[in-house]
Amino acid sequence: MSGTRTELSPDGRFEVEYWLSEGLHSQWRETPRVSDLEARRTVFELQDESFDASVEWHDMPGRFTLYVRRWPDCGYGLPVLVDVEAGTVQLGEGEETHPLARAERLVVRHFDERRRLVRPIEIRRRPAPKAPMPGRVVDWLLYAGFALLMMTGFVAWMGWLPDPAPRP
Repeated sequence: MSGTRTELSPDGRFEVEYWLSEGLHSQWRETPRVSDLEARRTVFELQDESFDASVEWHDMPGRFTLYVRRWPDCGYGLPVLVDVEAGTVQLGEGEETHPLARAERLVVRHFDERRRLVRPIEIRRRPAPKAPMPGRVVDWLLYAGFALLMMTGFVAWMGWLPDPAPRP
């Protein structure tokens, strides 16, 4: 099941349209598209459905923050501060500002780099050291004795051994 949900800014200037999509285990993602209703243009849009976001409106006109997450790594969120009046976007807190036109590419690149760094490291383990020679010989003798005992028991159970005394 999928669909859309819309949200208006408190001043009515911006509209956020969320594209709803369901991931595994009923995890819902809301991929945003922010439109400026006065200028009749799209300000910010994430086209990849693996993104999820929520918006926080600021008191200053033309500014809002999107908290962007990428599925399946939804535990990590990136605040994206958008200033439409200045035409800039800022990823994270205290980071440098970038042109608003590059916002989507910057967000995608940020999450791609983070995913590349988070991949598990392959740990190579050395093989277990072999037991000393006398210990291995004893093990083989025990295995052979046990196997001989099992075969003798099976032969006796099947009745393949001759009777020790003939019957009259």
